[in-house]
Amino acid sequence: MMKINTNKELRSMAGNPLFFPVTGLVIFLLVGIVFFITLRTGEYNGALAALIIVWGYCLLYGLAALSERFNFAVMTAMIFVFLLSRPIIASLYGLDWCYWSDSTICRSMTIILLGQIALFCGTVYIEGLVSGGEIRHTAGTLRNEAEIVRGLRFALAAVLILTWSGCMATQMYSYLSLRNYSYATMYTGLAPSVPLVFSLLSTIFPYVVFAYLATMPEKKASLIVMSAYILTGVPVFLLGNRTSLISKIVFCTVYFFIRNKLRVNTGRWITTEIKAAFIIMVIVSVLFLGAMNYSRADKVASLETSMPIGIDFFYRQGTTFDTLCQGLEYQDRLESLPQVVSYTFGDLIDYMKHNRLSRYLFGTDDIGTKNSIKIVEESNSLAHRLSYVCLGEPYYLEGHGRGSVYLLENYLDFGYPGVIMFNFLLGILMSGTVAMMKHGRFLLNLVLLTGLSKVFLIARSSSSIFLLFLVTPHFWIVVLGALLTSRLCVRLYSPAEDQPAVILRHWKKYNVNRRKNGH
Repeated sequence: MMKINTNKELRSMAGNPLFFPVTGLVIFLLVGIVFFITLRTGEYNGALAALIIVWGYCLLYGLAALSERFNFAVMTAMIFVFLLSRPIIASLYGLDWCYWSDSTICRSMTIILLGQIALFCGTVYIEGLVSGGEIRHTAGTLRNEAEIVRGLRFALAAVLILTWSGCMATQMYSYLSLRNYSYATMYTGLAPSVPLVFSLLSTIFPYVVFAYLATMPEKKASLIVMSAYILTGVPVFLLGNRTSLISKIVFCTVYFFIRNKLRVNTGRWITTEIKAAFIIMVIVSVLFLGAMNYSRADKVASLETSMPIGIDFFYRQGTTFDTLCQGLEYQDRLESLPQVVSYTFGDLIDYMKHNRLSRYLFGTDDIGTKNSIKIVEESNSLAHRLSYVCLGEPYYLEGHGRGSVYLLENYLDFGYPGVIMFNFLLGILMSGTVAMMKHGRFLLNLVLLTGLSKVFLIARSSSSIFLLFLVTPHFWIVVLGALLTSRLCVRLYSPAEDQPAVILRHWKKYNVNRRKNGH
């Protein structure tokens, strides 16, 4: 009996809105003191242990109310996978992970600590603003809204079939062209170009998917669309590119949790069977992706490491920690390259400066997307510049790279304050998504879902990759098409009911004009 009462008390404490902020403040202060003391004395494993405590507390915060904080929990998990797993596993297996300069190790770990705490603070801040009521989807005010939304979904479904066909054709063409080449060939000038019409359909397809899902369709229809979306990532996955498929699976999982929370047009989305299937899928995926680490590099797992394949998967994904350290170690060499405007907003700047319209109007160069000296010298891409500096020109031009880290971009641009501010805003996005989507506004839902499709992998990517869609015409083509279609649906489904009101309004206006004219 005492045990039951204790559990109830713990649940009650965790449900108190001040519990996690207050305990978090205490833990962060105490652990922060230990963290900086151990860094100063060179006890890096001690500093790593302090960092793990902070990360673990943040993960516990996310798990304590998983339905509301699922986005935050996923982002926190990604920080572990890409930035913490390598040093943690290395220390447990007695491997050296502190092979960088003392300054680099101290700065890299401080950046991760500040980023995680700021992410937590942003989530707590926005959660405090929107707390106090159950999140429910708010119905619109239009008459016949159900028919209007149904008509929009039907139009989007037709476009979805067309663009999916073009996207699959593009992906299969790339797969058949590159299947006999190495993985790195995808990032060189040797990669094949597809016909323009298929490339256009392939580019538009994801936005059509997000537009369809933004209408909050039923569970069965959503599953079909998400399955088609995930399927488009398989061909490049077979070539060795894991990121595309993983990002699609993560997005669909997040969408499931959002819909389960909103409860629009259906009941619970997350059932016991779904939970069991999700756990099994995660375990199988980790083992399969762990094995793929070697197939991509044409290596045999048993000859490479004595770690179990699941642990080895996380160890190899954690190479992003080395990327962070490399950026700090070679910061002087990066600064010796032609000056950049901003790494944090580099994707946005490069697209606006070098897209087809800008090249036509202002005569800017086409820098492309493949590894080249031109993109190193003229772009704001930290991924290309860092790969060029770390790997050397010959190896880089063969298609190899180190990638980027959003925390590194924030630090190189704005120092520690930039890391704190960016992650605070990111925490607001993580926690505020469901609260914003409850209002049922189509365009807002579309923007949020499109951003979520890319944001969870920025721990090993660039900071603004999840915002790039805002400046691309393909996204706005889909938005314009959807809004015009919905407007047409309003005219088709509403006039019969609204005609008497229209006649009455015109009759009143007619009488007012007659009185003004003295009739």
